[in-house]
Amino acid sequence: MQILTLLPGLKTLRYAVFSGRPTRPQKSGIIGDYRGALPCRMALDKIPATPDVIGVRVRFGGTEFRGSVVADGDVLQRLETLTPAAPLHLPAVIELVNQCATRFPGVPQVLTFDTAFFADLPARERLYALDDKLIRAHGLQRFGYCGLMHAAAWQRAAQKGASRVISLCLEPRPELTAIQNGRPLYVTSGATPVEGLPGQTTCGDLDPGLVVLLAEELGWGAERLNTFLTRESGLKGLTGRAMTFDELFAGRNRAYALARDVIRYRLLLACGMSLAAMGGVDAMVISGRHVAAGQALARWLKRQAVFQRLKKPVAVFRLRATVEQLVAEQALLFGGERLREAAA
Repeated sequence: MQILTLLPGLKTLRYAVFSGRPTRPQKSGIIGDYRGALPCRMALDKIPATPDVIGVRVRFGGTEFRGSVVADGDVLQRLETLTPAAPLHLPAVIELVNQCATRFPGVPQVLTFDTAFFADLPARERLYALDDKLIRAHGLQRFGYCGLMHAAAWQRAAQKGASRVISLCLEPRPELTAIQNGRPLYVTSGATPVEGLPGQTTCGDLDPGLVVLLAEELGWGAERLNTFLTRESGLKGLTGRAMTFDELFAGRNRAYALARDVIRYRLLLACGMSLAAMGGVDAMVISGRHVAAGQALARWLKRQAVFQRLKKPVAVFRLRATVEQLVAEQALLFGGERLREAAA
C-alpha cells in the first residue's frame, strides 16, 4: 500500500511517499507556491505518487475534530465554518483536499489535526485575560501546534512508566508542553505559534506594547509587522543571519553566545513553568527536526539547579519519528479501514 502524506504550510507544501509500514519515505520533497486552485493542481502533478491513501496534516481545527477523520462533504463544510479563526491556513487545506479528490479520485484522505491534542487544555492555561465576548467571538485562546509530536512523545515516555512529562519539539518554531497522565497542562505557544519560545525566525514571547510602538513610530502596517515578527526575528534577529538550532548549538562561535544564552534561558523558564504545573517531572522527551540540538539542550537543562534538586533524576528520551511518519500512521489506520470497507 502506498501512502502519500501532505503537510501544507503558509508558503510551501511538504510531501512524503511511503510504501507499506511508514518507516522511511521512498520519496519526499517541498513544493513552493501551491496556494490557489491552479498552483495546487500543478503542485500535486509534481508529486511522484499513485497513492492508495492520503494523509493530510491540518494545523487548526482540533476543537472541532478531536481525532483523525476521513475527508468528506460534511468534514469540509465543518472546516469552512472554522476558516475565520484560521484564514491563512484552512482555506489552503480545503483547496488541497478538493484538488486531491480530483487528482486522485476515490483515494481516501485522512485529516489529522495538530491542535486536537490540546482540545482539553485547562481553562486557566487556555484563556487570555481579555473580554469574554471578544474571546468567544474570535476564538482567542491558547493552542499547541505540535500536537502529533507531543502525543507520540507522551506515549514514548508512558511506556517507560513516566506520568509527568516535559515534551520539547524542536522545530524551526519550537514548542514545549507539560503533559500529566496524557493531558497537556501547559504549552508555550499561544493563539498562534509565534507566542512562546523564540524560533529560528520568530520572536517568541513579546510585550504587545512593542507592536503598538512599532506601528506608531515606524508607521508599520499589519503585513510589515507580521514579516518582522515571523521572518526577521528569533535566531535571525539575535545573530544577524539565517541559522538553524543545530547550527547554533553545534559550534562554539563566541559571536553567537548571546543567542545560545537567550534560548537556554527561555527554555529553562518554560521548564520551570512545566514543573509548577505538574508538581514535578519524571521524563523529558525531545523530538523535531533539530533533535540533535534538543539533546544538547536537555543535557544542559539537567545540570541546572531546578533539575538537580529533584528527588529523582529526569529520564531523557529521543523521539525518532517524524511528523510525516505520524501522519502516515494515521492515514494507514483510518484510510486502510475505509479501503477494507469498500472491498468487503
